Amino acid sequence: MKKIVWLLFLTGLVGWTSCKQEVEDFFDQSASERIESEIIKYRELLLKPRHGWIMEYYPGGSNQLYGGYALTVTFSKDGYATFRSVLSDDVSTTSNGLYSLRKDVGPTLNFDTYNDLFHYFSDVDLGHGGGVGKGMLGDYEFMLVSGSDTEIRMYGKKHGSIIRMYPLTEPAVDYLRKARSMRDSYVMIPATSIPNGTFGGQPVQVDMLHPQHFLLTQGKAQAKLSFMFTDKGAKLYQPVTLNGVTVETLHWDAQARVFTGSDGKASFPLVAKPFGLRLDQLLGDYVFSYLPGGNVTVPKTVDVKISQSANGRILMTGLPFNVRLTYNTKWGALELKPQQLRSNPNVSLAIWEVGSYLNASGDMGLLTLWNGKHDPFELTFVENDFEWFAGGKQVHPNAFIIWNSSTNPGSVYTGFGDARYMKPKLTRKKQEE
Repeated sequence: MKKIVWLLFLTGLVGWTSCKQEVEDFFDQSASERIESEIIKYRELLLKPRHGWIMEYYPGGSNQLYGGYALTVTFSKDGYATFRSVLSDDVSTTSNGLYSLRKDVGPTLNFDTYNDLFHYFSDVDLGHGGGVGKGMLGDYEFMLVSGSDTEIRMYGKKHGSIIRMYPLTEPAVDYLRKARSMRDSYVMIPATSIPNGTFGGQPVQVDMLHPQHFLLTQGKAQAKLSFMFTDKGAKLYQPVTLNGVTVETLHWDAQARVFTGSDGKASFPLVAKPFGLRLDQLLGDYVFSYLPGGNVTVPKTVDVKISQSANGRILMTGLPFNVRLTYNTKWGALELKPQQLRSNPNVSLAIWEVGSYLNASGDMGLLTLWNGKHDPFELTFVENDFEWFAGGKQVHPNAFIIWNSSTNPGSVYTGFGDARYMKPKLTRKKQEE
């Protein structure tokens, strides 16, 4: 009996070994060798186009929160990638860094050394996108999916967005000038909204989460739409489906200021607020005026400067403390919210309704409101659209105050001098001729 069992066992073992051998022989190459062959293929492809490649780059994590951007890139035999960007003031500006093709579970394309134009999207120290510590959630290492003479597809290893590259048929600068002109015809319109959109012939609510990323709501259904601008116009990241209707393409009509979907299935006409301004129109030198309280009836004035640093932060300097501002795209205005000025003691700039409540944290804030004139160019501060209730009534902020939260209860902080800034206003300084 034992001999029969052993014979059956050995017979099974031989059969299993034989099957295993068949699986191994199914491929002519090992997995490592196959990836190496792919790397050789991609290395040749990257060098092939005369003018380099168009890269349709989408940062913003897995949801492409900030839309897409046209980049161009050329690859050299000695391992350098040279980029140009649609975001550059001068699209002929270049920046280069090392790239590599490596093995992972498949072939990967990696941009290994810092490049001002490309790594702008993945640099967490920049204040753009999600702010310092997050940045724009872009990738710089990619899994290569497919490649041919006409298209290379890959996806970010960390955030997963699909990136497509196409060979340029003209010099990179010529392509980017056209793409930038298309993009500027849209993004240079300040303070836009889409109150009367339609999708599938029915009204749709459009929330512009970013100028190039919309949230569509129709009844109980929702869909997100992300897009970029090429030399031909707007281009969707992927088709958008809402309540059974699918839009494959997006067209931008700069003259009519409207986005339309394929076959007329969607329409998103823009409406611009009359006193909205672009951020670049709000930067500059100002005279800041305010009432400090007490019996003072004549406003005090201070020369200040509003500027944007390389990391994207907007600061107002000139007061005894720096004031952090943000740009509100919905209103085309600068926005001031509560912020910490010192940690020991815990001193904050608090948003305040004179004679009523203040808030040293949160989203209650002030927005700049342009007077609609260029001479004098004035910005008054009004309440933002955040509703806050205290003591059974809505608070309507109209000033800010320097507040010490280290004391119990909190108290006015005079370590910077004046603590109350009532009726704040900015008047642009005239340029000296």
